[in-house]
Amino acid sequence: MAPGGKGLFTVESVLKQQNNSLDHIYVCNITSKYGTQTWTASLKLQEITSAEGQDLIIPCRAPKDLQSFSLVWTFTIVNKTTDVLEYDSRTHKSSRSWDHAELEEENALRGDVSLNLQKPVSSEHSGIYTCVLSGAKTRHLIQTRVVFTPSRQGKDFLKYNLWMLGIVAGLIALLAITLVIKKYRAKSKRNQENAEEDAEMQSMNSARTLEEPQAGSKLMTKPSGSQS
Repeated sequence: MAPGGKGLFTVESVLKQQNNSLDHIYVCNITSKYGTQTWTASLKLQEITSAEGQDLIIPCRAPKDLQSFSLVWTFTIVNKTTDVLEYDSRTHKSSRSWDHAELEEENALRGDVSLNLQKPVSSEHSGIYTCVLSGAKTRHLIQTRVVFTPSRQGKDFLKYNLWMLGIVAGLIALLAITLVIKKYRAKSKRNQENAEEDAEMQSMNSARTLEEPQAGSKLMTKPSGSQS
């Protein structure tokens, strides 16, 4: 604890980070000597891995007992911190420094101030995102380490989609060829049956043609036999 300006004090608490630190929320409560006032600070750590180029939501939610608060989103990379977005729950107004970062207004009214990143790039947007919620005598920090997969995996994903598209196209082509072959075989079978019917009809017509002259000759020779 160290004295600050205007009769106030600054209190700093240092705690060794545990291996399972992502499973905990660290809370520091400071109470005045007579217990009339209490100040609270908390810290939560989390990690997110996402694919490059896909929209990402970085979660941050205000505690239920924090009715009025101001929000500041920051981004840190290589010890350089820049402001991303600000929001005030009392005026419901927000301002942003990044065009591709925004809040959902309806969710923010319910205390959900998660940050929406649109089409992030791994080299530019991989780092630590800090959500700072400040209220009367309270301050909550949620730090999220975000790692985006390299573009190579995105290319592999694209190749996978193209490969699957090729398989589907091949199956469709195979089905079309099968249908054409079946149609061709059915047509050939019908042509063969028609040819057999034509051959049979021709055979029957030929037989009738041969029988008709024989019947005529019998009719002509019959009277001569009666004269004798």
